[in-house]
Amino acid sequence: METADPAHLAAHSAALRRLAAVGLAGYGVLVPRLPTFALVGDTPADVPG
Repeated sequence: METADPAHLAAHSAALRRLAAVGLAGYGVLVPRLPTFALVGDTPADVPG
C-alpha cells in the first residue's frame, strides 16, 4: 500500500477549500475599504484644541 502525498491530500481537502473561500471572501470585503480606513485615521497630530 502506498501512502498518500500530503500535497495531494491537501489539494482534495474540503476543509481547506472552504477555508480558502472564506479567506478570499474576507479579502474581497476588506481591500475595497482600506482607503476609507486610511482617510478616517488621517488627522494631523498637531491640531490645537
